Amino acid sequence: MKILVTGGAGFIGSHLLELLNSDKNYEVVVLDNLSSGFRENVPQGMRLVVADIRSQEIEALFQKENFDAVVHLAAQTMVPYSIEHPDEDCEINLAGLINVLENCRKYKVKTVLFASSAAVYGNNENVPLHEDLALMPMSFYGITKMTSEHYLRVYHELYGINTVVFRFANVYGERQGEGGEGGVV
Repeated sequence: MKILVTGGAGFIGSHLLELLNSDKNYEVVVLDNLSSGFRENVPQGMRLVVADIRSQEIEALFQKENFDAVVHLAAQTMVPYSIEHPDEDCEINLAGLINVLENCRKYKVKTVLFASSAAVYGNNENVPLHEDLALMPMSFYGITKMTSEHYLRVYHELYGINTVVFRFANVYGERQGEGGEGGVV
């Protein structure tokens, strides 16, 4: 199975790459612009393509590689940054996703796994959260993640792309960033 992992050089992506690298049934290509990820997070022997998810140059990658699945982790992930720069947050998180999804549609990718966020729930105090709760994001970041989930639903309904959404909350561990929300622990 051939998989594209966007944002694979980042914190969550690097752990996924380790797991995929341990199973020789997977051929993995990593797409990352290295704005917050690190080249050394990509296991030796895995192909790293340094490019932005918003760029038109990724179409050549989709055309050449014939991916079976995409794990879409690439995003602008900082809530305070989204409040200060809503235009850039939208451009990366929504326009970038649409660029990836359009290439998935055009080149017949069967499955997309998407990193969403518990930010889609806003400041909901009903802990533990569950996926049936109302979505009421309190930041532009949360809005882009919620909207992304709707795009994924419609791409499934219109084009048959299978989608899985993971709503991560305060992920921490080895290789986490030290600044911003990365320092939660």
